[in-house]
Amino acid sequence: MPSLLILLRLYRHLNESQRGMVAAKLETLKQGRPNKDANLHDLQVSRSDAADMLNVSPRTVAAASKVQAEAPAEVIHAVEAGTVSINLATQFQALPNDVKQDAIAAISENSAVAKEVIKEAVKTAHVSNNSGNNEWYTPAKHIELARAVMGGIDTDPATSEIANRTVQAKQIYTMDDDGRAQIWSGRVWMNPPYSQPLMGDFAEAVSSKFESGEIDQACILVNNATETQWFQRMLVSASAVCFPKSRIKFLDPDGNASGAPLQGQAIVYMGENTHGFQEAFKQEGAVLLNA
Repeated sequence: MPSLLILLRLYRHLNESQRGMVAAKLETLKQGRPNKDANLHDLQVSRSDAADMLNVSPRTVAAASKVQAEAPAEVIHAVEAGTVSINLATQFQALPNDVKQDAIAAISENSAVAKEVIKEAVKTAHVSNNSGNNEWYTPAKHIELARAVMGGIDTDPATSEIANRTVQAKQIYTMDDDGRAQIWSGRVWMNPPYSQPLMGDFAEAVSSKFESGEIDQACILVNNATETQWFQRMLVSASAVCFPKSRIKFLDPDGNASGAPLQGQAIVYMGENTHGFQEAFKQEGAVLLNA
């Protein structure tokens, strides 16, 4: 079997993503000690061995294998050529099919622009999914868990009449009402618009209203943007946070799954029932308590 040193010498000119793709191909080789008539296809290399040989992580090899198995040929070629990273290719694969098809068509006409086309497709999807303008609604399961924790939902300050068919809050504020400027009360459910400055404003509002005693409890569903000021602001007031195991698949106005954002989510809880929150949401993902 080739040594790590030999492989690194052979592939020293490749970037990490390219080495990951090579490692993923090594991982697929068959088992057996080569004889004089054998070739590479008679070998078997484990994922960890392949990762060590190419000086990449097993996670990179796993991601590369997924790209090789699922991505269009144009994207695979771009990764192997070193123009597109495995991470970018993975993000591209999560896009809606119509978006991917348009991008692939552009790449097919001119492979030299593959990186720019794919980056633009991913960037556009991020902006769209976090603009606050999409009609995406929270699945009933998560709202019912929040209702169970808080014992009910009194206020939803960032909603619509359609969304409230599921939330069933006693008091709601829509876009026309501008919930940021309103008085809230009791137990709050909130899935705020993710565009700025709205996201930051709603994060400040729910935090300050909880700290002042204007509201008793709150469950807030947001992107897990831990590096942002607005997320950090809510953590100051949070009693617990759940990080779901997978991205939440939101619904369209008809109740059909409309897709999942490219970023993961978090459910932030403010209130005294931390045990109830942990018990309710632990099956959804890791729950961290703010000691």
